[in-house]
Amino acid sequence: MITWKQDLELKPGSRWMLLTNNGKLIMEPGEIPGRWKARFLFASKSDMIRDIQTGLRAKRCAGRMNWTIEQHSILVARIMAIFWPEEEWGPLKGLFHDAHEAYISDVPSPVGATLESLDYSKGVLDDGIYDFLDFDFKEPERRKVHIADKIAWDLESAGMLDFDPNDPFILKHCPALSARRLLGINGMVKGYAPQLETVIRELLDGKHTFESEFRRLTSLNDWLTRALVAIESDKKST
Repeated sequence: MITWKQDLELKPGSRWMLLTNNGKLIMEPGEIPGRWKARFLFASKSDMIRDIQTGLRAKRCAGRMNWTIEQHSILVARIMAIFWPEEEWGPLKGLFHDAHEAYISDVPSPVGATLESLDYSKGVLDDGIYDFLDFDFKEPERRKVHIADKIAWDLESAGMLDFDPNDPFILKHCPALSARRLLGINGMVKGYAPQLETVIRELLDGKHTFESEFRRLTSLNDWLTRALVAIESDKKST
């Protein structure tokens, strides 16, 4: 078998490895020429969940917000459950929608918009994570998660950033923070305000973690219960 060091010597640049807290991430050429594939090596699914949790404890917006990526991910999962309870996979997809940021952190949108390969890299990492955990997310859920993500961002921004929503510069250049957008979101979530306020308060008090939320979600239906059983088996074998 070719060792990692020998592989790099024989094929310079063909593979790259990242040592994580609990395992390894290998970036290697995919089946399609010019495309990449992320392959994760962990002893168990539990190890991957804990590894993602560690990475997501970084602050959002490259460290410039008080919210962590972990807190944001849990909030998106709860918004999915509140707004679209009929989506079986919705909350879990919400929880994992930024899982790739455990390995590349949270790149602020204005910067990310100038990095042409960033979305591709996110997709490669997400595919690797979902493959390892045997997830199968559907396109309708992805679209709804995108909406939930924006709602979460607006709720976080409204409570965490000090700005004048009527400032002409904000209105012109920062639509995500504009008074019109915030008013629209406030109207949309008005009926769910008590539930959302409870979730936000609990998150800020540190009552939920990525792993605890994952375990809560995996207990809600038959498929996810089987996933939890597999995770418990992984823990016993390690």
